[in-house]
Amino acid sequence: MTLQQLYYFQMIAKLQHYNKAAKELHVAQPSLSKSMALLEEELQVPLFEKQGRNIILTKYGKVFQGYVNSILNEIERAKNEMQSMLDRSSGHINVAYISPFGHNYIPKMVQKFLTREENSNVTFSFREGFTGSMIRSIHDNETDVVFGSYEENEPELTFFPIIRENLILIAPPQMEIAEDVIHSIHDFQKTPFISYDHSSSMGKFTRKIFREEHLMMNFVCESSDELAILALVTNNFGISYVAETKEVQAAIQDGRVKQIYIEENNYRYLYMIYKNGQFHEPAVEDFIQFVKNEYSIAY
Repeated sequence: MTLQQLYYFQMIAKLQHYNKAAKELHVAQPSLSKSMALLEEELQVPLFEKQGRNIILTKYGKVFQGYVNSILNEIERAKNEMQSMLDRSSGHINVAYISPFGHNYIPKMVQKFLTREENSNVTFSFREGFTGSMIRSIHDNETDVVFGSYEENEPELTFFPIIRENLILIAPPQMEIAEDVIHSIHDFQKTPFISYDHSSSMGKFTRKIFREEHLMMNFVCESSDELAILALVTNNFGISYVAETKEVQAAIQDGRVKQIYIEENNYRYLYMIYKNGQFHEPAVEDFIQFVKNEYSIAY
């Protein structure tokens, strides 16, 4: 059974005449008749019967017609959906991001993209998580673009840097610290320390820094993002080494935490991540290019 046979069957059932159907389909009438004979042979039932100069569906043909119409309608819907996806002005983009992006960057970034008239009908889906799990969703074609940290051993992905954030040491406001000197992280190895979740990209990154500096931090707890870490530091659980996000800056300014000025100068990059050499629907390609043009930084 072929798709062509289904189209032939649908036209014959509609016009109830082989010659008229053959002309409409631009095929020879004997070829059309042979195609239907093969279809009936495969199904082992008669689909048509003569009624005067016309032909009508048998009871088997009527049942088969319902399935054929459903199949061909679904195929037409699929074709329309594919065409819609190729329309730059009305595509859909699946975006995933780590916590800092969701609070500080994604809303403004997407809003700016959508204010352009040619993008006004593009829709988005958003999901927050760890970089590692979100990268797996790219490989599984569940996500188009991820905003997150760098992951090693991902040759099939492009990591395009768009944000650079300093890492700073923060402490509870009641902690007594000499403020007229520049400290070192080495001075606080015995102080209770709150880290990023060890399985997260930032957890791995900061621990790598500690290993390279031969630091033995006094880990007492860990958390997934800056907001949770800020709450722990504010409540005197310990100090932490975090990215200087807007939330962290605000917490320092309103006195919920204090910054310890240190000689170490580390920073992290945040990236737009997507598949290399992958066919992306036009709306996704446009969004990737938009981010590159608007948010590219010196690397």
